[in-house]
Amino acid sequence: MTEKDRHTKWLEQQNFYHGFLPREDLLYVLKKSGDYILRTTDRPGPKGVRQRDLILSVIWTDNNAPLASTDIRNFIVKRNPAGKFCIDTDDRFDTIQSLLNFYEKYPIKMKTKVKIRLMRPIPLLSWEFRNKEVVLLKKVGQGAYGEVYKGKVKKRNGKTFEAAIKTMKADIDANDERMKEVMAEARLMRCLNHPNIVRIRGIAVTEAPFYIIIDFIDGGGLDSYLKKNKNVSIDVKNKMAVSAAWGIEFIHSQSIIHRDIAARNCLFDKTNYVKLSDFGLSRKGTQYKMKTARRMPTKWLAPESLRTFTFYPASDVFTYGLLLYEIYTVKEPYDNIGGAEAKKRTLTGEYPNFEAEAPPELYSIVREMVYVDDHEKRAPMSKIVKSLEEWLQVELVLDKDENAVEDEKPPANVDLVSGNEETKTVGTPVSGEGSTPPTPNQNDENQVEEVTNANDEVEPTKQPDVGSNKEKKKGSCRKQTKLRASSSSKKLVGKKRSKDIEKLLIGPETKKEATVDKTESVYRDD
Repeated sequence: MTEKDRHTKWLEQQNFYHGFLPREDLLYVLKKSGDYILRTTDRPGPKGVRQRDLILSVIWTDNNAPLASTDIRNFIVKRNPAGKFCIDTDDRFDTIQSLLNFYEKYPIKMKTKVKIRLMRPIPLLSWEFRNKEVVLLKKVGQGAYGEVYKGKVKKRNGKTFEAAIKTMKADIDANDERMKEVMAEARLMRCLNHPNIVRIRGIAVTEAPFYIIIDFIDGGGLDSYLKKNKNVSIDVKNKMAVSAAWGIEFIHSQSIIHRDIAARNCLFDKTNYVKLSDFGLSRKGTQYKMKTARRMPTKWLAPESLRTFTFYPASDVFTYGLLLYEIYTVKEPYDNIGGAEAKKRTLTGEYPNFEAEAPPELYSIVREMVYVDDHEKRAPMSKIVKSLEEWLQVELVLDKDENAVEDEKPPANVDLVSGNEETKTVGTPVSGEGSTPPTPNQNDENQVEEVTNANDEVEPTKQPDVGSNKEKKKGSCRKQTKLRASSSSKKLVGKKRSKDIEKLLIGPETKKEATVDKTESVYRDD
C-alpha cells in the first residue's frame, strides 16, 4: 500500500473526520472545552486554482463563560517536504494519528500563551452522513444549484430510510457563496421538527459532490399537484389550508419569518396535508428589514414589504392568504396582469379575490384577519389557526417524535442561520443615511430588486404569541392525527468511495511554516 493510500484510508475511517463541514456549523459540534474534529476546507490558490487543507478544529476556554466562535481554533495540518505532519514550527509527526496523540498529552503552543489541549474527538452527529451512505436512485427534479434525486440513506444503526437528495453542482465547493446559502437553510431547517414542515434529515459532505438530505414527499410540489389536479375536492383543499396554517404557526412560535410563502414552496403528501419547504429566505427574529435590493416575486409580497422592504410574521400571514388563493382557484395571484400593476393593487387594497371559490367561513377569516393592510392589525397565525380549527372541527395532535435527536439543537446563544452567536442588542429601525428603502427595478414588473447584506436589521427574538394553543403545540414533535411518516428498511448498497481526500493529504510540497487559521467566519446574508 502506498503512503498516499495509507493516510487517505486512515482519514476516511475516522468517525471524527467531518469532511467539508462548514465553519458556521462548528458550534453545533464542539460543545465542551477540549472537543475537536478534523475537517477539510477549500481556499483560493495560485492562478485561481482551489487548494484543499486538512483542518484541526478545537474549542477551548480557560473560563466558565458560554462557549463562542472566538473560542474555536482552526489549525492547518500540513505536510513538509520530508513527509512529516505538523501544525506548528517545532513538532513534526509521521502520521496524523501520532500528531493527535501528542497534543492529547501536551498543549498546543500559542503565541497568546493560551495552552490548548485536545481532549475529546467528536464523532459525526446524527445529521451528518458519509457520502458512501447515500444511494441515488432516480432523478426527480432540478434545483437552482443542482439536481434532486429520490434515494436511500443508511443510518449508523444499519437501518435505511427513503429521502430526497439535493445534489450540489460540481463547480460548487465548500466556500462557494451558493453552498453557504444552502447550508444556512439546512442549519435552520434542522431545528424545525413538525408534521407540516419538510424535515431535513442531514447533510453528506465527506466528499464532493455535497448532498442535502430531506424527507421524500410522495405528492411532490403543491403548485404542480394543483395544476395537474384541477378538480380537487373542497374537503381536500380545506385540509391543505389548515395544514399549511399549522406549519406557519409553528415557525412563528420559533420566531422565524419564512418570507416566501407560496404554493411553489410547499409540498403535498398522500394524506392530503401540506408541508412548508424552501427556507432559503427565512430569517430568525420578529422583524427583518432590508437596506438594499434583491430579486423577489412582487405578486407574493405583503403591502409593508412592498413599501418599506420590511418583513414580519404578519407578512407571512398576508402571503398565507395568497397561498389560499392558489389552493382554491388553482391560479397564481394576479395571474392576468403584470408585476407593476399587481404591486399597485396590493398597495391600494385590491387583493386577489377568491370568495366565489372558497367556503364562506374560510373567506370570512381571510377578509377579517388576513387581507388587512396594516400588519399590526393583522391577526397572528395562532388566532387564524384557532378559527380554522373551530370551523373545520379539527385539531393538531402532537406527540414526542421517537426519531428526534438532541444534537439537532444548537447552543442557546447561536443564530440558526449564520451559526454565530446572536447579538443581544440590535440597531433601532433604520433612519438617517442609507435608510431609504431600495427602489424596485421598474423595468422588471414581475420582480422586486432586493440585495441584502450582513448589515440588514433583524429585531431581537421576542416571546411569540401562540394563544390558547401554547401548551398543546409546544416543543419539537412529528406525529399528527391520521399522518404518519413512512419508512424503508431495504438493503442499501454502498457506492465506491471518492479519491477527493487524497488531494488534501498529498498536495504541492511547501517549505512554509504551518499557520493557525484564525479568520473569522462571516455569513453574508442572502
